[in-house]
Amino acid sequence: KDVRQRPQQSMDMCVDASHPGCPLSREGSAGTTVTIGTHWIHSTSSTHAVIGRSSGGNAFYSSVEGTSFGIGAQSWARDLGMPLSLRINIDAKAGKGIASTRGSGKVRLLHTPCLWVPNVFHERRAGCRIVAGRDSDADLGTKVLAARGIWRYLERMGSEAREGSSALVLRPTG
Repeated sequence: KDVRQRPQQSMDMCVDASHPGCPLSREGSAGTTVTIGTHWIHSTSSTHAVIGRSSGGNAFYSSVEGTSFGIGAQSWARDLGMPLSLRINIDAKAGKGIASTRGSGKVRLLHTPCLWVPNVFHERRAGCRIVAGRDSDADLGTKVLAARGIWRYLERMGSEAREGSSALVLRPTG
């Protein structure tokens, strides 16, 4: 949608993880979305580079992916003259718990190169909060949804369906 909004102070990074879909490889999927206010900036859907041993571990690895991309997007916005704070929105208490603990805490079998993320939150370079699953736009990248569910997320992120083709579409000549 062509909507103007007030200047924003923060960038929201929604992260979500699905339970492992493949019984052999135990790979789960991760979904992320970046929004500034009501403007959808970027989204991803991928498999985890590290296989989590629990749903909390998968949520933590999604927060690692989201935090990494979010810090890059925050730097990009700063280069454009928009200093924005970064908020990581996660829908799993266990994932937030792991991300908020210095070191590995009581968690076993955690991929130690990912332990830089809790430092980001402790140094207040980003905030981390829990959001309800239905309010996390990142569900779009991890769940099988019917068309109505897909459009609910897309409309919330400012997308709309229009008839016809764009005026910018290349047309054959000759």
